[in-house]
Amino acid sequence: MPERAFPKHQQYIRSKACVVPGCASRNIICAHVRSGLPKGEQAGTGQKPHDTFTVPLCRSHHDEQHSLGEITFQKQHKIDLLKLSLLYASGSPESKIWRKANLIKLQMRA
Repeated sequence: MPERAFPKHQQYIRSKACVVPGCASRNIICAHVRSGLPKGEQAGTGQKPHDTFTVPLCRSHHDEQHSLGEITFQKQHKIDLLKLSLLYASGSPESKIWRKANLIKLQMRA
């Protein structure tokens, strides 16, 4: 099975502020994004997506993401979690993460 978890990237994500505009909480979770993933990147039932698709969310907003569902959560907060995850991945200290993010961004433009 391919490597999907990258501790340095997770630590990098947890060092950032919650992506929900106006949120000042610093209790950050490395939240996996599932909606809108490119073909071949979806995780199976009970599996988390690759760490490339993670964003910083505070505990409260992470719980809300799960209770509302990702699509409703994004609409309510006017954010695009997939685009944000790729933005964060591009700055990751893990070379496998930023390389994957850059490749996916190129594929999405095509």
